[in-house]
Amino acid sequence: PHDVLLDAVEKGGISIFGSNELDSKLREAIPTQRCVKLVAKGGTLRVESSTSKASSVFTCKNEALKVEKDGELGVDAVELKAYLSSIKYPHMIHLELDASKTEEATGGQEDAIIPLGKVELMAVNDVGTKSLKKKLTAYSPSDFVNPPYPDGVAPVLSVKSKAFSDAIVAVSFASGEDQFTEIFNHMCLVSVGGITHMAATDNKRAALTTLDSSVCSGDTDKRPILVETKLAKQMIKGLPVDESNIDIILDPDDEHVVFRTDTMMVRASMPPAPVRAKFPTFANAINMPVGASAVFTPKREIDQTISGIMKDSTSDIAVFKIETGAETVEIGGWNAATSGEARCQKIGVGLKSPIFLSIGFVSDVIREIKSDSVVFSFSSDERRVIIHSAESKN
Repeated sequence: PHDVLLDAVEKGGISIFGSNELDSKLREAIPTQRCVKLVAKGGTLRVESSTSKASSVFTCKNEALKVEKDGELGVDAVELKAYLSSIKYPHMIHLELDASKTEEATGGQEDAIIPLGKVELMAVNDVGTKSLKKKLTAYSPSDFVNPPYPDGVAPVLSVKSKAFSDAIVAVSFASGEDQFTEIFNHMCLVSVGGITHMAATDNKRAALTTLDSSVCSGDTDKRPILVETKLAKQMIKGLPVDESNIDIILDPDDEHVVFRTDTMMVRASMPPAPVRAKFPTFANAINMPVGASAVFTPKREIDQTISGIMKDSTSDIAVFKIETGAETVEIGGWNAATSGEARCQKIGVGLKSPIFLSIGFVSDVIREIKSDSVVFSFSSDERRVIIHSAESKN
């Protein structure tokens, strides 16, 4: 079925669809790095992909899958996904290689990756009507690199799939998008004192969440595990939203990390160890001396105020004013006619002077907090603020 094949291509092509723009441009010179390899054997389908920074393998176990003939073939992942996505109603997909094109593979260029020919894709509906034909360039399976996956290596962490996905979503907004700053376009997993944290930062803001012992077992032994944010966000699309486990394995070469479920494996390169060691730790920020604080209950009080300022302000700066003993916090926009007040449950000491925060940053955090109470805790030096739920600082 086309939807089963589309799902398999998206999951097996994680390394391609989860790469940044720079890597996409580099892959233009190496055709197989933009292709998925389809391996049909014994009634099962395996989809593989590999780039310079990551590789992924997905084994389709859907009972609706029907493999009429064993074979292997490489096809452009983006074009194949676009074709399958264009099919709106249930269809079976037939793939057939045009054998008359195979002589192109003997073009005499020993080092070049030459197309094997054309593969014709044809969608057939449940009454046998053939439609939506498409021809894509096919590549030989022998042109694909098969990266090594560690065998017999115990995972350093084992995390419930849903909890892992939720943690990535919760902190990814704070990750940087500058692909030339290696640390800040990554997310970090690290265990300290038996507690595993996931963090992301763009060097202006940081997001941190904790995976407690009820959903995570193991310990990285203070070794930070870094994975590119875009790859992580693509990877969770292939994870089951349930209580099954995802094993996180450190490759013996200490340069790669492997994420493994019973149907999928993703192997990703990490920055060099000296670079990983520089990823900021947030223990000092979480345990900072707190001066003024404000608890907003219900959350919509602060949410509505921030949203109103975002619509009317010509700047992305919000000004927070907290007076000692006050029951409301005055929030205004820089260069904005609109200002508002959000009622607080309690406030400790006031702020010595107004605090300037990015409206967008504040809005991002509030959106990710699931609690109905949002706490703003300002450091005693009034240079930092932690925004968290009333239940925890996650």
